Amino acid sequence: MNATLLEIPGQTVCGSRREAELSALVERPLGEVAQLRGEVAELRQQVGCCKGMFERAKRKNEKLQKEIDELRAENRQLKDKLFAAKSEKKRPQGRSNGLDDSQQACEGRGGHQPGSPGPRRREHSHLPVVEEIVELSFDERVCPMCGKPAGEMTET
Repeated sequence: MNATLLEIPGQTVCGSRREAELSALVERPLGEVAQLRGEVAELRQQVGCCKGMFERAKRKNEKLQKEIDELRAENRQLKDKLFAAKSEKKRPQGRSNGLDDSQQACEGRGGHQPGSPGPRRREHSHLPVVEEIVELSFDERVCPMCGKPAGEMTET
């Protein structure tokens, strides 16, 4: 470096002292740079470790999601097999009693012919009415659902 550029106007500094100051000024940033490079290397190792853990977790998650999907599909199949089998049974063939028209065959299955009245209700007015008073325990006197006393409940 040029000695004229480094001199401070109005002060005289010897060259060796000035060089010592400059080298001290340069040494400090070089030490900081070395320290920062060490920190960068350590952080890169941590990033690599975290990336590896993330990839393992991602693969495990994909594997578990695939297993969940397979189990849901199996569950659907079992539910379909269990519940749909009874309701989707086909009507046996050959039970039309010789009727050619399929509409006529279906009409006879309802218990009565269309247009005719249904079965009459039984008449029970001839039976005697017996009133019986039964004493209830305290637990039976309240509604188990809402907790209101039995006298306060009204039919809706």
